Amino acid sequence: MHGESGSPLSGAIKKKPGKSSSVNNGRTDQELQLLDPKKVKRILANRQSAAKSKERRQAHMSELEHELAAVQEESEALQTHRQELLGDLKVLEAYSSSLAAE
Repeated sequence: MHGESGSPLSGAIKKKPGKSSSVNNGRTDQELQLLDPKKVKRILANRQSAAKSKERRQAHMSELEHELAAVQEESEALQTHRQELLGDLKVLEAYSSSLAAE
């Protein structure tokens, strides 16, 4: 069962990057092959689910970062527009004062 090509685990167990080549989910390939096939299937399904969850989390973070950049850009544009309006207000107030003084 350990090295058979017909094993239910052949090709199903993938190595995690950055981990020791003999360790999967805290277990060696040989240890996984000795487990109940249902348990191995559950371990592999959990691993896939965790990977999908990580991808979704990363995609969500990326989306939030893009949204943050857009909001910051809009905020800067609004601040610039506000400063322009305040400048216009001062000009109009000065003009209004000069008309009232006449």
